[in-house]
Amino acid sequence: MKKTILLASLVALSLSGCAPLLSGLLSAGGAPAPRQAAERTTLDERFALGAETLYATAAEAGRLAFRLRVIQPTQSPAALEPQFCQNVVANRIDTGTLDTGGKVMALDCRAYAAVLTIRAAYEAGNATSYQQAYDRGMVVFNDMLRLIQGRQ
Repeated sequence: MKKTILLASLVALSLSGCAPLLSGLLSAGGAPAPRQAAERTTLDERFALGAETLYATAAEAGRLAFRLRVIQPTQSPAALEPQFCQNVVANRIDTGTLDTGGKVMALDCRAYAAVLTIRAAYEAGNATSYQQAYDRGMVVFNDMLRLIQGRQ
C-alpha cells in the first residue's frame, strides 16, 4: 500500500514538471486544446448550416419567382429531360442556351450539388476541400439570387 502511494506521488510529481512544456507547446502552435478544437468544429458547422440555409433561401426565391410568374417556366428542351441536373452538374449542357427559367433550374442543380459537396467535405474533416466547396457554393448561390432578382 505504501509503495502504491509513493508510486502515485512520484508519477504526479513527474507529470507536474511536464505542464510548462505542454502549455508552451500549445501556445506555440502545437495541437489545440480540446475546447479550442471543439469551438473550431462548431464554427465549421455554422458555415455548413449557413450554406444550407442560403441554398434553401435561394431555392425558395426561385419557386416563388416561378409561382408569381416573375420568371416564366422553362421551354428549353434540355431542361425538361429527366437527367437534367446530372447533366448540368457534369457540364454536359451549355447553360448559355437555356432561357431564364432553365438557367434558374440549372443554378438550383449546381447549388444543391454544392451543398452536398460541402456536407461531404465537412464529414470527411478535410479543411481544404471544405473551404473550396464552401467558396464555390457561395458563388453559385449568389449567381442564382442575382438571376432571380433580374440582375444577371
